[in-house]
Amino acid sequence: MPPEFKSAVRHLWRQPGFTLLAVLSLGTAIGVNSAMFSIVNGFLLRETTTHEPENYVAVFHATRDARRDYRPFSHAEFAALRADQAVFADVSAAAYSQVALGDPGEIRRAFAFLVSDNFFALAAARPALGRFFTAAETSPGAGQAVVVASHALWQRLGGRADFVGSALRINGRFCTVIGIAPPGFSGASPLLAPEVWLPLGFFSASAPAFAETRRSPDLSDPRNHVLNLFARLDPGLTRATAATRLPAVAGRLARLDPDPGTEREIVLARPFGIAPQPVRDNAFASLTTLTLGLSAVVLIIACLNLSNLLLARGVGRAPEIATRLALGASRGRILGQLLLEGLLLAVTGGALGVLISSWAGSFLAQVLADRVADFGFQVTTSFQADLPVLGFTLLVSLVASLAFSLGPALVLSRRDLTNDLKGAARGTLAGEGRTLWGGRNILLMLQMGFSLVSLFAAGLFLRAAFAALEPPTGFDPRGRLVAEIDFALSADDPLTVRRRATAALAAARRQPGVAQASLASLVPYANDVQLARVSLPGSAPETGRSTGIPAAFSAISDGYFSALGVRLLLGRDFTPQESLAAGAAPVCVVDETLARRLFPTGNWVGQILTLQGGPAQQVQGEHTIVGVVSAHSQDVVDRSRPLPRVFVPFARIDHPVWFLVAYAPDDNSASLLHRTLLASDATLPLVMVTPLESFLAANFGRWQAGLAASLFGLFGLIAVVLAAIGIYGVTAYNLSRRARELGLRTALGAGTGDIIRLVVGRGFVLLGLSVAAGSIACGLVGLALAGFVPDVAAFDPLVFAACLLTLFLSATPALLLPACRAAKVDPLVALRAE
Repeated sequence: MPPEFKSAVRHLWRQPGFTLLAVLSLGTAIGVNSAMFSIVNGFLLRETTTHEPENYVAVFHATRDARRDYRPFSHAEFAALRADQAVFADVSAAAYSQVALGDPGEIRRAFAFLVSDNFFALAAARPALGRFFTAAETSPGAGQAVVVASHALWQRLGGRADFVGSALRINGRFCTVIGIAPPGFSGASPLLAPEVWLPLGFFSASAPAFAETRRSPDLSDPRNHVLNLFARLDPGLTRATAATRLPAVAGRLARLDPDPGTEREIVLARPFGIAPQPVRDNAFASLTTLTLGLSAVVLIIACLNLSNLLLARGVGRAPEIATRLALGASRGRILGQLLLEGLLLAVTGGALGVLISSWAGSFLAQVLADRVADFGFQVTTSFQADLPVLGFTLLVSLVASLAFSLGPALVLSRRDLTNDLKGAARGTLAGEGRTLWGGRNILLMLQMGFSLVSLFAAGLFLRAAFAALEPPTGFDPRGRLVAEIDFALSADDPLTVRRRATAALAAARRQPGVAQASLASLVPYANDVQLARVSLPGSAPETGRSTGIPAAFSAISDGYFSALGVRLLLGRDFTPQESLAAGAAPVCVVDETLARRLFPTGNWVGQILTLQGGPAQQVQGEHTIVGVVSAHSQDVVDRSRPLPRVFVPFARIDHPVWFLVAYAPDDNSASLLHRTLLASDATLPLVMVTPLESFLAANFGRWQAGLAASLFGLFGLIAVVLAAIGIYGVTAYNLSRRARELGLRTALGAGTGDIIRLVVGRGFVLLGLSVAAGSIACGLVGLALAGFVPDVAAFDPLVFAACLLTLFLSATPALLLPACRAAKVDPLVALRAE
C-alpha cells in the first residue's frame, strides 16, 4: 500500500466526527444525483430496443401546414409503406386498444397492442415461451382468438410452464395463449408496455385505447386511420438522410388518401410514447436539464460544505504542513496528499450514494408500477444501478472530489510558512483575517444561497401540489359514488349500449339509500377531457376549421347536477324525455363561465349557441340553453380556472364509456351499488364503483403533482439539512480555533450574551448577504420552472417568504449551539490551552 494512501487513511481515521459528517453529506448528495440520473436514464435515455436502436424509428403522418395535425395510418397505407423499399427495410404496425380481462363481474381493464405479424421480429424480440403471430392471424378480418401475454402478466398469474396453451378471457372471448413476450418488452415505448398483444385480425372485437378515438370496426376501411407504424431504416441510412427521401414516399402514399385535399408529410422520430405525435427532442433536453439541475444544486451545497470544513480543518494542520514544507517536501506532494484524502471521502460517499440510489430506484419503480397498473399498463423500465448509472456515480464522485478538495488543498499547500504558523496560533489561515470576505465566509454564503434556491424550487412544486390536492371547486364530493361502465370492452352496438346504460341507471335509482343517480359521458377528474367548440349562431366557421370557445363537453341524463352537487343557477335541468329520447329538441345546459363569455349582458336562458368539433360532432348545430349551472373544476390543471362547460342530453350522442354518478350518503353504498348493478346485468362491463372522494384522489394529475412535490421537497429538505450542518460545523470549528480571542474578550469583561451576539450577529450578516444574492437566482429558477409547474407564478412572494423563514429557522440553532458552548468556556482554561 503506498505511504500516501496510508497517511490519508490515518488522517481521516484520527478525526471520525469530521469523516462521518463528510461521508454522510457526500453520500446523500451523490445518492440524490445518482437516483435522479437513474430516473432520467430509465425514462428518457433508454431505448425501445437494444438491437441497433439507432435505425429503429417511429413513423408519423402530419399535415404540412402550421397546425401540424398528426394522425395514424390506415391499413392500406401501412401495406404500401411496407412494400416501398426506398427508405425502410421493413415496417410494422400496432393499434392501441383497451380490453376487458377476466370473467363477467370480475373484469378489469387492460392495455393491449394489436400488432402485425412482424412487430416482434422488427424490434428484435424473441418469445420467452411459445411463439408470436403469423401473417394469417394478423390479416384484416381473421378474427382468430390468440394472444401473446406479457412476461409480467405470466408471472403475476403464477408463472406456470403450461401457461402457453391455456386460455385468457378477453372481451368475453376465450383466447388461446400462444406465447410469452420477453421481460420488459414493449416494442413501442421504453417506458410502458401492454399486458397482452393481440393480432390485427382481432381488431373488430377490440376497443380504442383512448375515448376520443372514433374508428370503424373494419380495419381495411381506407378512412380507418388507427395504425401506429414502426420501421427499420435501410442499411446505411440515418434518420437525417432518410428524411431527404421521405417527400417522394409521402407523394406515393397520398394517392391512397380518401381526402386528397390535404398535403401530408412523413416524420420519423425516436420511439418513446404511445401518442399519435412525436415527443420533441427539446422536451427531453428541458426535462433532463430541470431534473439533473435541481439535484446538482444539492451536490454543490454538499461540496461547499465540505470545502468550508476542509478549510477550517486546515487551520489545525497548518503547522504540520508548514513543517513538512520546511523539511523539503514539495508542494506537489502536499497537494497530492490533500487531494487523495478528498478522493477517499468522495469514493466512500459515492458507495453510500449507490446504496441510496438503489433503494430510491426500487421504491420509485414500485410506486410507478402500482399507479400505471390502474390504467392497465406495465412499466418496462427500471431505475436500478446499472452500468450507465454506476459510471455516472463514479464521474460525480470524481468531480465532487475535485470540487470540494482542490481549493482548500491549494490554499493549504502554499509556501507562506511564517504566516501559516502565526495564523494557526490565532486560529486563521494567512491572508484570511476577520473580514466578511474571507474564503470560508464566501463558501458559507454560497452554500446558504444555493440552499435558498433549492428551497424555492421545492416550494413552487409544493405550492402546485397543495393546489392540486385542494377540494374541487363547484361541487361537494362527500356522500357521492361514481361507477364506470366501459361498453367498448363488450363491443356492443350503440343501441345496445344505450339500452344497457339506461337499465343500469334504473337499477341504481331503485337501490335503497340512493337519493339521486344519473349518467354522464365524462365526470370531473376522470383523467380525460372532451372538448367542443362553442360559438354564436351566424359566427360558426366553415366546416373543418376549429374556432370558437373551447369548452369541456359532456352528455348527461336528468338529475346529474343534483347527483354531483352542482348548483343550478338559472333555468332547469333536462327532462327525462329530453335525456332518453334521441329525437328530442336540441337543448343544452351551460355553466356560468361559458354563459358570461357568450352573453356578457345576461339573459342566458333561451339563448341559442352552436356546437361543433370533438365529440359534439354528433350533435353539431344550434342548441337552446335551458339552464345555467355554477362553474366547477374538471381536472387538476383547471382547478383554479375552470374550463367553460356545456352539457347535452344523454341520448343525443353515442359513447362507449358511461359514468354513473349517485348521491348515496350511507357508508356501505359503494359495495351495495356494485352488487345491484351486476344483479341487474351479470355481464355488465363494470370497471369500478367507488366513492367520488376516492375517485378524485386517484386522479393522475393529483398523483403526479404529489410525486413531484415529494421529490423536490426532499431536495429542499436535504439542502437545508446540509446547509445547517455546514453552518454548525464551520462555526463550531472556527470558534474552537478562536478560543484564545474569546478568552481574552471574556477576561476583559465581555459577558455570555456579548459572545453569543458577536457570533450569531456575524452569522446573520452572512445570511443576509446570501439571501440578497440568492433572491436573484430564485427569480431565474422561477422563470425556468413556470413552464413546468401549472398555476404557479414565476416569483411567488409567499413561497419566497416561507423559504426565508425556513432558512432562518435552520440557521439559528446552527449558530446558537456552538456560540453558547463557546461562551461558557472558562477564559483561564482557554488561555492556558492556547
